[in-house]
Amino acid sequence: GAVAALVQLHSSCAKLIPEVSQDDIDFSALSEEPENAGYAVSDFQPSPPEEDGAAWARRAIIVALSLASHHARLGDSLTALKWLQWALQRRPHDLTLISQGGLLLLSLGDLEGATAMFAKVEASPQARGTMIRHNAGLLLFAQRDWKGALKQFQAASNADPTDPAAANNAAVARIYDGQGARAAVEQLEGAMKASSSVLTEATARTLVSLYGLAAPGRAASHKQSLAAWAVTAAPEDFDPACFK
Repeated sequence: GAVAALVQLHSSCAKLIPEVSQDDIDFSALSEEPENAGYAVSDFQPSPPEEDGAAWARRAIIVALSLASHHARLGDSLTALKWLQWALQRRPHDLTLISQGGLLLLSLGDLEGATAMFAKVEASPQARGTMIRHNAGLLLFAQRDWKGALKQFQAASNADPTDPAAANNAAVARIYDGQGARAAVEQLEGAMKASSSVLTEATARTLVSLYGLAAPGRAASHKQSLAAWAVTAAPEDFDPACFK
């Protein structure tokens, strides 16, 4: 679907926000463990090293979200939701995590649930304007309001030029809005040139795909140029395999 075209790149290391209560999150849809899972989500109880418990806890949340996304792609919505529940129970006030949960619900086709999750974020006085705009763009995109989604993504990107998710999704929205692949390439290339923080494996893959749409005959040379620039601009843990 359309939402699958969007790349969610929010950090999983947001501050804990006290304004959002765990009691406000509805987990009533989560009942029995799926028979075919091969394990119980509740079995995932990582033991953090004493000297680095906070960092370990953040990594556990990242793993849980990755597993949720994996099961969502496989169509196993129940297990995906259980991993989301696992993460939210441990960081119920994390607005970024709640936003990621909303995106997961969108990918599962639950527009009402996603709307409720995003509303919790917007209701918090601690929510950043860029996050609120980006979430609004995701909802509009899921409703196939391409122009409205583009407006929100572009506003989020303008407000925070270092946000790779906003830049990426603004580029994708330009395709759906009928502006064409060249406009999308200019959008994403411009964002990367303005801030190298926008260059990630996910945005690089998006840009490589856009090169193929905008100029198939020159896609290979554009990809080589992007890869060469990434050597100097990308962080040390950047995986060049995304250019293949």
